[in-house]
Amino acid sequence: MFVYLSKKIALPSDSSEIKTLSWNQTEGWIACGGKDAMLKVIKLEPPCITVPGEAPKSNLSMNQTLEGHHSGIRVLNWNEPFRKLSSSDMDGLIIVWFLRKGAWVEEMINNRNKSTVCDMKWSLDGQKICIGYEDGAVIVGSVEGNHIWGKDLPHQLCYLEWSPDAKIILFGSTSGEIFIYDSAGNMLRNLQIKCLKDYKGPNKSLACISWRSPSKNYAPEDVAFPGLCIAYQNGRIQLMKHENDENPLIIDTGMTISCSSWNNTGKILAISGSLSSKGGVVQFYTNVGVHMRTLVVPDSAYVSSVSWEGNGLRIALSVTSIIYCANIKPDYNWAYFNENIVYAFTKPDRSDFCVVFWNLKSNERYVKFVKKLMHVCAHADHCLMVTKTEDSNSMWMLILCNSIGSPVDTKKVNIEPLFVSMNKTHIVVSSNDSVYVWQYRSQVSKMLSQDTSKRKIGREIGFNVDETPDLNALYDPERFNKPIRSSQDPIACVTTGEGFFLIGRVSGTINKYTIPHVALECKYTLRCRPQQISVNCNSTKLSIIDINGVLTFYDTNSKGTSGTKGEHLDTERKDVWDMKWSTDNPDLIVIMEKTRMFVLQGTETEDPIISSGYLCEFKDLEIKAILLDEIFKTPDVHMSPEELVMKFETKSLKDTRELIMKVDIKEAFDNVEKNPYPRLWRIIAEASLNKLELDIAQKAFVKVDDYQGLMFVNKLKKLEDPTKQKAEVAIFFKNYDEAEEIYKSIDRKDLALDMRVRIGDWVRVLQLIDQGAGNDELITTSYNSIGDHYAERFRWKKAASHYALAQNIPAMIESYFHSEEFESLTKLIDQLPDEDPLLESIGEKFQAVGLCDQAVKAYLKAGNVRGAIDCCVLLNQWNQAIELAEKNNFVQIEALLSRYANVLIEENKTIEAIMLYRKANRNTEAAKILNKIAHEMIKTQTNPLVMKKIYVMAALEVDSYKKRVIEAQITGTGNTVRTLDSLITSDINTMSDKTLDNPWRGAEAYHFYLMTQKQLYEGNYSSALRTALRLAEYENLLETKSIYSLIALSAFFAGYYKECSKAFVKLENLPGQSDEERTLYEDLAVAIFTKNPPRDPKPNMMKCPGKNCTNSVPDTVTNCNECGSNFPACIASGKPIMEKIYVQCKNCKHKAIESELQRLKLKYCPLCHAVIKMRN
Repeated sequence: MFVYLSKKIALPSDSSEIKTLSWNQTEGWIACGGKDAMLKVIKLEPPCITVPGEAPKSNLSMNQTLEGHHSGIRVLNWNEPFRKLSSSDMDGLIIVWFLRKGAWVEEMINNRNKSTVCDMKWSLDGQKICIGYEDGAVIVGSVEGNHIWGKDLPHQLCYLEWSPDAKIILFGSTSGEIFIYDSAGNMLRNLQIKCLKDYKGPNKSLACISWRSPSKNYAPEDVAFPGLCIAYQNGRIQLMKHENDENPLIIDTGMTISCSSWNNTGKILAISGSLSSKGGVVQFYTNVGVHMRTLVVPDSAYVSSVSWEGNGLRIALSVTSIIYCANIKPDYNWAYFNENIVYAFTKPDRSDFCVVFWNLKSNERYVKFVKKLMHVCAHADHCLMVTKTEDSNSMWMLILCNSIGSPVDTKKVNIEPLFVSMNKTHIVVSSNDSVYVWQYRSQVSKMLSQDTSKRKIGREIGFNVDETPDLNALYDPERFNKPIRSSQDPIACVTTGEGFFLIGRVSGTINKYTIPHVALECKYTLRCRPQQISVNCNSTKLSIIDINGVLTFYDTNSKGTSGTKGEHLDTERKDVWDMKWSTDNPDLIVIMEKTRMFVLQGTETEDPIISSGYLCEFKDLEIKAILLDEIFKTPDVHMSPEELVMKFETKSLKDTRELIMKVDIKEAFDNVEKNPYPRLWRIIAEASLNKLELDIAQKAFVKVDDYQGLMFVNKLKKLEDPTKQKAEVAIFFKNYDEAEEIYKSIDRKDLALDMRVRIGDWVRVLQLIDQGAGNDELITTSYNSIGDHYAERFRWKKAASHYALAQNIPAMIESYFHSEEFESLTKLIDQLPDEDPLLESIGEKFQAVGLCDQAVKAYLKAGNVRGAIDCCVLLNQWNQAIELAEKNNFVQIEALLSRYANVLIEENKTIEAIMLYRKANRNTEAAKILNKIAHEMIKTQTNPLVMKKIYVMAALEVDSYKKRVIEAQITGTGNTVRTLDSLITSDINTMSDKTLDNPWRGAEAYHFYLMTQKQLYEGNYSSALRTALRLAEYENLLETKSIYSLIALSAFFAGYYKECSKAFVKLENLPGQSDEERTLYEDLAVAIFTKNPPRDPKPNMMKCPGKNCTNSVPDTVTNCNECGSNFPACIASGKPIMEKIYVQCKNCKHKAIESELQRLKLKYCPLCHAVIKMRN
């Protein structure tokens, strides 16, 4: 970062010494207060760019004196959310001001009349204000002026501060102690002060307390970084992450401190005061305690106050009766390479960095999110991102990317990357004392190679800066030993050149190392501490910016007076913050000095250009700069390159252009010969062509070795017509519209048409054809070329429409497929003749997206029956595959089906196998698998409801099979019957007869089992007993113990003790049970039947529905003992059906009593869940 004074605002009287000032972060007002009740509010307009490329300008738009105080102002504080200003004077008078009709007026006044206000602060949300008095009194009030609480503290107060969440208040006393209170005024504890632990001096007074608020401008709230600053007048500072931080950062600034202030992101801390050697200064530190810069205010003894602007690009500081504004040039995370800008920022809702790769030519942006980003560096075609690893505090990642942010290669290092530089082949990373060199370029070329044997690890070397590099030792991040003791001469900066890199050290020594063989070549000695080094294009000069912003130059070829290699040049510039050497002239360099851009050539300096852009590139006498400040103000807003990228021409380039316009081209040629430069020769050549001075143009092209230009001049000389020559020149300069008009003026539309064909402007070709030029073949070519243009850009619908006009069927197929216009692709099947090869292509495309019917249609029309069947098999449409196989006598389908099903079963994909058989209409095979699954589940006591569902599915498959057999016997003849015999009837032999004869038996068993449980839990014991007695018919499917336990339980609760006794007899005689279980049954039976004799209540008698049977039977039995008639069970209630008032399900053929369905409000079959239609 760089900082320099940019504006000076002097108050009218020297007696108005400023004691405090505060810059409103959101609206830009600056409040300043001082002696003699002086209180002013001034406003600097936000910096705005009036002319592209110029530095932002700001003017004073408000200067109001606020009257109301009668003694010196001591405290000022803004309430930004509510746009209020609070001020207090030496007499303890507090005034709250608000803005009305463009002027600040009094809103509230308070005077305790007992003590002086030492400090007052608004909470971050602006809802509360805390006022502290010197005698220890504290008052907390609301923004409306209401008193919340007050307390007299047993301390003499001097400063206070809210925590960012307004839950804690810190109070500082005159003794230097700090006390922690909650927002309700309850004392919590004392804050540990460790920065004064070893201090022996007398001055331990507090200077200020400042606590960073949550970042508002694209920085994450990271608890790992300190945000609480406690500063003492003696120069000691303590930075803490929170009030309970036991390991704070301690800084000894060596100055007398007056004030401190965090910037908008909380990453930079400004400390104002004075240094004995320099007078009034402002020092800048990072939030981890690293010193960044010292701003010396000339002719001042003391800086009394400092405050940041809202965007962090300016600070205001007060010196006696003067307000200074200083501009900040931050070190943004950014880089420029190959017409691309890469920049990184953070968003409020994310903890990682958003990295944007912006192509300035195409205006395309590619966004990547990277965690713990530290540096961004770039050169040629590649960009390097340096990050900290997630799993280790001592490892860092180097990520090499291309121009769209895609990683090309990565390396892990254990050397902290404080300084990073790269050239076209190597990356150099260094800490304070260690250096890492990675030869990445060869690695990239090997990775792009098709020969995998060439893809080896890029060369890596690590060494300590005080030692000689060991070329035989391969760098290993796990084994590389960093020096135990820090270097006495730490590294200050790093840069790379062609075939070497430079390490700048704090002492001013520069080590030059050769690459790829890393060896120390020589050392240069500077007379300053370098902060930034750059090398010119032929490596003969160095430009150095030191820590004070002074630019100097060093000639590496000359011999110094003391015998050392190289010497300093006399040129020196101050307040320089950026520099860039020309890539094609070793004597040209552009520098940024405050808000002015200077171009230096040797000892000559061109007139300055007002600009605040960051330098990107200096090439061909043209400077490219970018307005990074504007980008980072709103990094999510995408502005155009024209708004943010500025181009400036050097004086020689501008003079040459003016000379060409004012004088003869020959004279301009002679002038350039005195100061030759390739770019100037090209300008002469272009001007000569425009004026048809072909001999001069030829000479100029010779000067720059432009073979293409020479060939073009020879071509022009062969054209006798000057008009045609002008047209060709216009084409050469890509002024195609101008060339077309020239051709039209001589009635040569054919030449205009040829030009448009040559440059590939097919839209204009069609327009010219409409005007009478060209032929049908050219029209077709134009439509095809336009379609190709859209297809290359993946605009398939546009491409398809133009291919259709050209009747390019193959291209139409591709376009319809990629644009997913499958209806149009289907129409092409009807348009194409039978057995056309394109039909195969259409079929493959439909098959690729799973559209089986359309694919089959295409294959069949193409005459590829096997392809159609294969498509059905691949897309799992087995029913369609079998149908096709039947029609075309394809006998291999059955074997393929069986083989595929067996593979699925072996892989335990039984559900997929069932679905396969169902689609192939192999219902009996599907039923067999389902029954097998059910029998396996019986052993594991699976949920009965699941068992019922499986049996229902199996039964439905068997019913489907039987239905198809009947239909085949009734309607089928010949091939159909034989096909069904081959695919279905053979399954009868493999299925069990019982399953085929009564497929619903398993479903019935679990259906009645579940119904019994339900009726039992509902308290319908008689119905539960009727249903449970029917379970005895399913002993081969249900566990006997479960059946008779249910019967016994239902009979007991229903009072049918005889049936209960029978069930107990069955349970006591179950085979395979232990003596203990049998004893338990016997004991339980004794306990029941000693109280309840085994008798059943009188049953409800029903007439047997059997033919010619007059017997009456109880409603609990399932058959008649006289005639042997079986009574089917109501599938809804379990009752025996003895009358013909029932409804039969058409799906599973089970019956239900109509009254029971109405009682239970059932519309669907309780067993198979098909819709039941009631009788009319």
